[in-house]
Amino acid sequence: MQDSRQDDGVKGSEDRRNFKRIEFDAEVLIRHFDSTRDYIGTCWEAELVDVSLKGLLVSKPLDWDGSAHQYLLVLSLPDSDRAIEMIGHCSHITDDLIGFVCDQISIESATNLRRLIELNVGDPFLLQREFASLIDYYDHPD
Repeated sequence: MQDSRQDDGVKGSEDRRNFKRIEFDAEVLIRHFDSTRDYIGTCWEAELVDVSLKGLLVSKPLDWDGSAHQYLLVLSLPDSDRAIEMIGHCSHITDDLIGFVCDQISIESATNLRRLIELNVGDPFLLQREFASLIDYYDHPD
């Protein structure tokens, strides 16, 4: 599945992207997060545009005033009581979209994310390459 969005000059655009993005219909809850695990401020609902091992791209809520350093992101999996929860930071914002990079994810959520990508990629070799890229990304960040 090829990402058909135009290169908008944002770091991480298609020519620099190492992670396969999966288009998937789901809701994402976004909350401010602080290191004491207290959730503060507003909770926003957004539509997922796509997901990768590195993070999420969501529609920008109309009342977005995100000013936190980190956010709790909860991706509800349709027809399931499972969710993917991650702590992430905002990597870019456009008029319509917000990109979040995953900073922290539990084993259970990582397993759910891996399964979601595995079902949508359909190629075990490509999935292994995705994980190798993820490890390299965290070993050698920009």
